[in-house]
Amino acid sequence: MIGAICSAVYYYNHTYYFFDTHSHSECALNNPLDSSGKSILIGFADLHDLLSYLYGFYTSLQIDLDSQFEILPVCISSKDTDKDVTKQIKNYFEDQKLRNTKQKKVSYQYMKVPKFVYMKNYMQKRRKNKQFKEKELNAKRYSRKDKNYRKTEAHRKKSQRDNSDIRQMERQRELAAKREARKDENYRRAEAEKEARKDENYRRAEAESKKSQRDNPDLRRMERQREFVAKREARKNEDFKKTELAAKREVRKDKNYRRAEAESKKSQRDNPD
Repeated sequence: MIGAICSAVYYYNHTYYFFDTHSHSECALNNPLDSSGKSILIGFADLHDLLSYLYGFYTSLQIDLDSQFEILPVCISSKDTDKDVTKQIKNYFEDQKLRNTKQKKVSYQYMKVPKFVYMKNYMQKRRKNKQFKEKELNAKRYSRKDKNYRKTEAHRKKSQRDNSDIRQMERQRELAAKREARKDENYRRAEAEKEARKDENYRRAEAESKKSQRDNPDLRRMERQREFVAKREARKNEDFKKTELAAKREVRKDKNYRRAEAESKKSQRDNPD
């Protein structure tokens, strides 16, 4: 339940079903100008498709998606509606019909668009919101913890790669992205260096240059200072400190490492400087 809208979602036979008694137009969303809308029972094979539809449906009802909601367990049973539909329920449907017919007409004309087109445009707009993108990413990461989900996702991607049309579209996207990236001078320089490293003579010359630099004590001192500064900055992060501490504990399980560490500390203590 969100706002004044109460709907039902249930999972049966590998399908997610959504049932709602409110007015739905032909595009499966709410249209205040359509008084002939009907209740809906719709199924989705994928949980993300269900979530996308819920976003679109509640948005069409002009409900704030950040508002509070309530989830309650339900039990579905089959009954004779002629006996169990009470006067209160009949009044509810009459009230809904009355509300729909009294909706004020807005200045714009309602355009019927295919559901997939609407949802595509809607999700593209939603993903411009940084907070929404983060929520969606966290939801995907949580879903991928399920082994069956990862297997299904891998199978779906494999089937897409087998499709020549999809491969061609992906190739076009990659080329377009590269063309856009090559407008950046730094990217072009990095790409040129990457291409140059394919030459064995270039790699050999680069290795010799780095070796000669390491033989320079001033350069070694500067590199060491940069490493210290980088580590000090990184240790401000609690996660980094925990990871570093765990790695040290793991390494110290080695007897030879502990012996070498003890000798190093002893030599440092013997050095008066």
